[in-house]
Amino acid sequence: MDVEGLSLARVLSGSDLEGGIVFAEAYTPDTLIALMENEDWEAIEALRCRLVRRAANRGDNKLITVGEQPDELFNVLDDSGELNNLIAEKPEETAELYELLKGFLAEAETRRPANWKASLRLGEEQRITDRLRGLGYVE
Repeated sequence: MDVEGLSLARVLSGSDLEGGIVFAEAYTPDTLIALMENEDWEAIEALRCRLVRRAANRGDNKLITVGEQPDELFNVLDDSGELNNLIAEKPEETAELYELLKGFLAEAETRRPANWKASLRLGEEQRITDRLRGLGYVE
């Protein structure tokens, strides 16, 4: 989704820019992993602390991935404590949310700073390149 020209006023008035879906991403902080390495290094692997966790929420359902794999699916309306994993019972919903999540990630990847240089043609505009370098955005 292109955000250029979008206004938060539309969101505040109830317009849904993402079509009813919310994406989230979480990483275990390096400081926590460092503490765990000293106290209980086996827990790091057992809890999959080095893997990124992502979620896609749509309607009543929330899909959680760990690493690159779907891990849990919850009906958050009926199970607000997220205790009943429905991933085996709802493979279609799991697959649909997973595809939406992968699509979002692919779109987000195109917006990463590492991809900006080519899209901005920085070599063609030295003044912009120098300014971005001074701000620390490019090397």
